[in-house]
Amino acid sequence: MPEGFEPAADTVDPLAARDRSERLAALIACLGNLEADKREAVLLAYYRGFSRDALAKRFAAPTATIKTWLRRSLMQLRDCLES
Repeated sequence: MPEGFEPAADTVDPLAARDRSERLAALIACLGNLEADKREAVLLAYYRGFSRDALAKRFAAPTATIKTWLRRSLMQLRDCLES
């Protein structure tokens, strides 16, 4: 084995796993505070990779409206996660 090389640990760091779990729980709780259509738009955009144009078609709304939904929803999520 080369000097200074350490293989990746096969075990998960329990503190890091707990931190990720807590952050995920907080995100899920904050997502629950969004209106249903805005929550769906955020998840489709940032989890599934939908474009704003595709979201506009799906929600039968102008692309500018979708941009506003996403921007306001992200601000709401940020505020919720910071509190």
